[in-house]
Amino acid sequence: MVETSVRSPTAPPSGGGTPAVRKPRRRWLLWLVLGLLAALIAVAATGGILVANYQPFHAGFKQYGPPKGVGATALQIDWLDAPPNVWTYRIPSYKGLTFTYRFSIWNHGPVPITITRFGIPKSEQVDGLTVVPVAIYPDVYKAPSVGGGWAPVRPLTLQPRQMAGVEMRVILTKCWSDVKWNRVPVTFTVYGIERHVFAPMNVQIDLVGSKTDC
Repeated sequence: MVETSVRSPTAPPSGGGTPAVRKPRRRWLLWLVLGLLAALIAVAATGGILVANYQPFHAGFKQYGPPKGVGATALQIDWLDAPPNVWTYRIPSYKGLTFTYRFSIWNHGPVPITITRFGIPKSEQVDGLTVVPVAIYPDVYKAPSVGGGWAPVRPLTLQPRQMAGVEMRVILTKCWSDVKWNRVPVTFTVYGIERHVFAPMNVQIDLVGSKTDC
């Protein structure tokens, strides 16, 4: 006699129904978003660095001649890193000297900029020597017959390749000699960011003389 073991049927999984299928997690989407954010941050940081070091000014080509009535001598001297269109004006220096000079400057960059100040505040200038802007010619390419001309100093927007004229007044209340400059402090904004730079002029002012002349 052969005995046959009979097993009871296996109980079905609790809960019944079709077993759940686990879908793969879409981690690639998270990595994609994170990658895009990192790229945007890198671009913004690079752009900020570029703007922080942006200097679009070049010496202009429009010349206005030496200051009048002060015995100025006009010379064209080749000095290191000087643009080919720079003139040097040598002016005898003495206490009480006052004169104005003009130069042109242009936006050599690819985007518009807004100049908010030429020079530095009087309170920050050296004792006995004051240099302040007194007039601007917003677009030297625009003749007076079509509305061009000198105007009071105000914020000035320069388009790419636009050239402007600037008039500065120099006042000496002390004797200054052997002093020269060929750059002008300029404050401007680009993309809403304020910058302070020393922009090249197409003139160099030389105050010559000696202390005994005062």
